[in-house]
Amino acid sequence: MKSPTVMPLAEPGWNSVHTVISEDRFWEIIDQLKAHGAQGILIIPIEKMIL
Repeated sequence: MKSPTVMPLAEPGWNSVHTVISEDRFWEIIDQLKAHGAQGILIIPIEKMIL
C-alpha cells in the first residue's frame, strides 16, 4: 500500500510492477501506462487487506 513492488523479469530490460490503487485512479491513468509501454496489465480485486 505504501510503495509499488518492482521486480526484474527473465527478459533483460523488463520489469514487473505490482501496486494497489483505487479503481477510479486506474481508469484515469490506464492510457498513460500503455503510452509508457505497459503490457499484460492484470487487475485483481482485493477481497481482504490488513493494514
